[in-house]
Amino acid sequence: MTNPFFARLKAAQRDLIEACGTIRRVEERFNYSRSVIGRWADAKAPDQMPLDAVRRLEEDCNIPFVTSVLAEVTGRRLTDPEEQRAAAVCVMQSHA
Repeated sequence: MTNPFFARLKAAQRDLIEACGTIRRVEERFNYSRSVIGRWADAKAPDQMPLDAVRRLEEDCNIPFVTSVLAEVTGRRLTDPEEQRAAAVCVMQSHA
């Protein structure tokens, strides 16, 4: 596969699995088979995580690996709501 987006997506899936522990932990905690998880992490396998798996794993490790890649493809960026709130408070304090 030479598609740059696909390569980034597969890397994000692999990073997400690693951030959630190991293939074994993801298998035990989320009830996906080891072979399915292995294909998600394999850069040469065409398998992509279903959105429900992405959501559940990103919620577990609290890092939006796959969601960030999907946002970047459409020219978007994810922001941390806490950082936005802090920036707004800072602007308001400087005006006060």
